[in-house]
Amino acid sequence: MSESVKKWGPRIVWPLIYFTMFVLIVFATVRTLEILNGGALGDSGDFGPPPEFADRYYRHPLVSFIHMGTGILFLLFAPLQFSTKFRAKNLTLHRWIGRVLMTAGLVAGVTGILAGLWLPAFGGISTMLAVWFFGIAIIICFLRSFWCARNRMIPAHREWIMRAFAIGLGVGTQRILIFIFMPFQLAPFDQIFGPLLWLGIAINLLVAETWINVTRKKR
Repeated sequence: MSESVKKWGPRIVWPLIYFTMFVLIVFATVRTLEILNGGALGDSGDFGPPPEFADRYYRHPLVSFIHMGTGILFLLFAPLQFSTKFRAKNLTLHRWIGRVLMTAGLVAGVTGILAGLWLPAFGGISTMLAVWFFGIAIIICFLRSFWCARNRMIPAHREWIMRAFAIGLGVGTQRILIFIFMPFQLAPFDQIFGPLLWLGIAINLLVAETWINVTRKKR
C-alpha cells in the first residue's frame, strides 16, 4: 500500500496542488484589482459572495495586501524547496530562499490572525475560530521547522514545513469546495464559508500527514 502511495501520490497530488495555487493566485489578483478599483469588478451573480464579503478588504487595504502578498510568495516558491534535485545542486540558495519564505509565511500567519481581529469574520464564530486556530498552528509549524533546521534535524524540518504548506493551501481548497457546493444551494454563502474553511484545511493536513508517514524514514 505504501509503495503505491509513493508511486502514484505525487502524480495525483501535485497537479491538484498547482491547480489550488492557481485558484489562490486568481482570487488574490481579482481582490487586489478590486481594492485598487475601489469596489467589485462585476456582479458575482446568485452563487457569488454577498457585497459585505469584499467590503472587509476595501476597508483594510494594507493588511489585506500584506497578508495576500506574503502568503502567495510563500506558496509560489515552496514547491521549489521540496525539490530534491534543486536542493542537492543549490543547497546555499535553498537555505536563503527558505529564510525568505519562512519570513513571508510568518508575516502571512500573523496578518491572518490580525485580519481576524480587525476585519469582521465573515461566516461568524466558525470562521473566526478557524482563522485563529490555523493562524497559530501555521506559526508553530514555521517556528518548529526553523528550530529543527538549526539543530540539523532535516527530516523533521521537512515534515513541519510540509504541514505549514498544507495549512497555507487550505484557503485555496476552501475556494474550490465553495465552487463545488454553492450551485447546490444547500445553505447561504455565509453559513458554509466557515465550515468549508475547516474542511479545506483538514483535507490538506490529512493528505500531508499521510505522505509524511508513508515517506518517513525509520530513525
